Amino acid sequence: MSDGTSKRLRVAIIGTCQVVGLAAAARRLLPGAEVNAWHVGVHPKDSDEDLLALLRGYDMVISQLSDWDEHIPLRITRLREQGFPVVYLPSLAFPGFHPDIAYIRGSEGFVHGLENDYHSVIIASAFTLGLPEWRVPELFNAYIFAELGYFEVFEAAKTALFANFGREDIDLHPLFDVWMQQAGQFMYTINHPHILVLAMLCRLALARAGHLDATAPLPEGIDDNLAMHFVWPTYPALARRIGLRGSTTFLRRPHDLAEGQARELPLADYVSACYRIYGSLAKDTLRVGVVATACERLGALVLS
Repeated sequence: MSDGTSKRLRVAIIGTCQVVGLAAAARRLLPGAEVNAWHVGVHPKDSDEDLLALLRGYDMVISQLSDWDEHIPLRITRLREQGFPVVYLPSLAFPGFHPDIAYIRGSEGFVHGLENDYHSVIIASAFTLGLPEWRVPELFNAYIFAELGYFEVFEAAKTALFANFGREDIDLHPLFDVWMQQAGQFMYTINHPHILVLAMLCRLALARAGHLDATAPLPEGIDDNLAMHFVWPTYPALARRIGLRGSTTFLRRPHDLAEGQARELPLADYVSACYRIYGSLAKDTLRVGVVATACERLGALVLS
């Protein structure tokens, strides 16, 4: 802990891809503090044991690593048992805006999509069923969404989110309302939150540790790193159910674009890109998990 001298506060943040945004918020909320973040296992690539040793030099640790995390030495209970000044902040996942996103795990690991490991269940199912590319955009309608159960996902995801954070005595109900009011679609994908979300969660964690007032105003202009990753839209028929406008335009990562290439990717173009990727895969690679289930539900509808 701090020794009461002029040594500046040192804050470490460990967890998922969300740590970059949490760290950006912490630096603005605690001017003068030293804040470092680790997307564990990704960047920086310190081993679990080396990172554990580094954490001993910090006055506070914000951790997203649960007791089920694969990085066993860094699990939250282990950190607490060893006396680390740690605050646990669950990683935020919310598929409510994006029920069509799925990961597809093949025999050799995750199947890569366009710029990431996300896939559209509808597009992957259409390809697997042998549907021609030109027919796929027309499947993004309320009838198909209802058949796949997409309209139920928002409320179910909300309940799961509240329960997950509630187990840590964090009431997300008032924060959720603010996110909807101020950001609308507050997730760029199922696990990439808007910076407003991460900043409010960071403020909560810092307040729990006694380093910040819980009502401290959020600084404007905090760097939103995840906004520069692939952004998935909330489809119009889904958006209307939750009071949003919706879109079928995806946003590519700016640093993956050629000079002069637009970031916006219309649905038809995204379908074409996915079909090109899927065309190089072995037969039935995609017919697993939720895609297999969707194929069963959609087969009679789209092949008749």
